[in-house]
Amino acid sequence: MKRLRVFLAEGNPAFRECMADYITNDLGCVLVGAASTCEELLQQDSVYCANIVLIDTRLPGGGGYSVARSILQENHRKCLIAMTTATEPLSLMDVMLTGF
Repeated sequence: MKRLRVFLAEGNPAFRECMADYITNDLGCVLVGAASTCEELLQQDSVYCANIVLIDTRLPGGGGYSVARSILQENHRKCLIAMTTATEPLSLMDVMLTGF
């Protein structure tokens, strides 16, 4: 059985490390790449071979929304999952309107 390939885009180094550990060790998925900024994410080709892309909506360098739009322009069927601590209604609406 093929394992899911996950790309992780998270600005907080400690949280990114914990999530990477959880993804590989607890979930048994393959972590194909990680990024700490929008620019770093867009420079990595491995984001396009991932089955799932986890994106921090507050990713440094432009926010996860702009990166999500770029990824979806390249592959409109890519599975993107937004990670956010935002509770404001406008932020949550942005997540839905972006296509997450």
